Amino acid sequence: MNPLPKSYTDLEPMINGVGMFRPRLINGEIVETATPEEMNPAPPVQEPTETEKLQAQLKASNDYMDFLEEVIVEMAQVVYQ
Repeated sequence: MNPLPKSYTDLEPMINGVGMFRPRLINGEIVETATPEEMNPAPPVQEPTETEKLQAQLKASNDYMDFLEEVIVEMAQVVYQ
């Protein structure tokens, strides 16, 4: 296979903003100036499913009920001392 001419690149094209490149021509050579973070951005954060949301709400509710139970016990100790 023939080597690419200096003015060509074999980098994949940017698709949906992923793989951003910033080539510059410096002293007759193509130099990549994008940082690794710009070239390979982090994948998008996946939203939690409805089940995960409901499980989190249930856990928060149970934690709150435990807290209230502890408060009532402490109040009873103070009142009935």
